Amino acid sequence: MINDVLFEKDMLYPTDNSIEPGCIHIRVLSPDSGNKLPVLIEDKSNHSPMHHIDSIIRLMQTDIFDRILVDVKKNVDIYIKADNMAVEQGKVKYHKVLLTGDKIMSEVVEL
Repeated sequence: MINDVLFEKDMLYPTDNSIEPGCIHIRVLSPDSGNKLPVLIEDKSNHSPMHHIDSIIRLMQTDIFDRILVDVKKNVDIYIKADNMAVEQGKVKYHKVLLTGDKIMSEVVEL
């Protein structure tokens, strides 16, 4: 994936413990060949972004994408960096978040 970084931001998100928020680093890349905006998410806390993906998607929509009239569920591909144990042979693995109706699933991909 050779895309330019359009926007970067650290973001806090709510977790099950109100005094211990999660923290992620978000990179929005230039559109890919499918005309979607790839978003790379890296965890910066001890919480699982995948476990809190509903909250993260809502926050990204209101804090970033509403400003440029982009619908996250239709026009964004979300990739969450896998933990260090999943990194093999210099290739970084990500969980691609799949949004289908009310279901949220993921698949492991190499970028």
